[in-house]
Amino acid sequence: MKRSWLELVLGGALSLLITACSERSEVEARLVPDSPPRRTTEYSLPAPSGPHPVGKLATSVVDSSRGGLFSEEPRDRRELSLYVWYPTEPETLAGPSRYISPLMAQVAGLPVELASLVRTNATATSPLSSTREPWPVVIFLPGLGANVEFYASLLEDLASHGYVVVGIDPTFIAGVTEFPDGRTFFLDEDLRVGEGLERTPINHGRVMAAGVVGSALMDTYAGVMADDASFVLDVLAEWNEDGGPARTFAGRLDLSRPGVFGHSMGGTATLRALGSDPRFRAGINLDGGLHGESELHLGDPLMILGGTYLFEGSPALAHTFARMSGPGYWLALEGAGHFSFTDAGLLLEHFYGEDAARRGPFLGPLDPVRATRSSRDYIRAFFAQYLRGQPSALLKGPSSEHPGVRFHKR
Repeated sequence: MKRSWLELVLGGALSLLITACSERSEVEARLVPDSPPRRTTEYSLPAPSGPHPVGKLATSVVDSSRGGLFSEEPRDRRELSLYVWYPTEPETLAGPSRYISPLMAQVAGLPVELASLVRTNATATSPLSSTREPWPVVIFLPGLGANVEFYASLLEDLASHGYVVVGIDPTFIAGVTEFPDGRTFFLDEDLRVGEGLERTPINHGRVMAAGVVGSALMDTYAGVMADDASFVLDVLAEWNEDGGPARTFAGRLDLSRPGVFGHSMGGTATLRALGSDPRFRAGINLDGGLHGESELHLGDPLMILGGTYLFEGSPALAHTFARMSGPGYWLALEGAGHFSFTDAGLLLEHFYGEDAARRGPFLGPLDPVRATRSSRDYIRAFFAQYLRGQPSALLKGPSSEHPGVRFHKR
């Protein structure tokens, strides 16, 4: 039986937590309770804070220059599922976009019926707003085993402030990748992790801390996802010419200063993307590890925004922060856990109660609404300053509006 992506990602985060926690028994490795939901009423994601209504579309793209990940079939090519959030017109006849599919809910370990109860703030395939041209672009990379739609509360908000946000579901790295033609691909638990290495059953809690195989696997994931981000930049350049899906993007994407950010493994891949592709001008690592540190490029503006459980007092993070030659920010949300940067806490609090949303190091005691607000505000301030040239007071030092954020700046 396949494990849920929450269990897989929890396993990956567990190896980081083991180095940060003195008592291994303190780590709670289950996020979704075994008990039935306490509430089965509709839940609306927090409303975006920006002036623009938000549209959303889904599409897929094929990179003909790369083979399929872990595929032994030479004809296979790297194929990605993309979800795009963007500012749309104030009045549109388009209906609301879905949150997650029933299959995504199942793979995530959530009761399938909950998928239809979550309401987003985006309309499906509505036109891109004509109030500004062109719109700045940011690419988002999810955590290992996750899907980008589980970060909708952050991505909708950024789009509402005038960004085109392109989320990538990396095939065979996301928990499940669904394509418009109905094909589905799952995170494989029996992967070839590199030339000369044996096929190894993956338990992400042990493998990441198990030496060469775990290190090679994590480096492979990060490198592939960074390449995915670069390829999607190429795709966006084509969309800027031909309009892309729904013919709505022609000439309306500002690709002169694109940004990139991601959570967990997506944060690791963000660091790699900044180093490998000079087109990316700024990046944010949300609670991600530092695999392959020797390949990092630390001259671009970079924010590391994490929870206190994973990164408080991390020697590797402190070393990386000290090496930054460009603008650098190291922020820790007091009481936040690894999944505080996803929608998990919001969903669990509504459907299972407050205790479920604030337990263990993976969510922590921080109110999920407050965690979402702080994450939104700092992400938005960072990209406004470094992609749009709009200085933000929030990046000057500790803020009274976010008293639980430990702020470090270079």
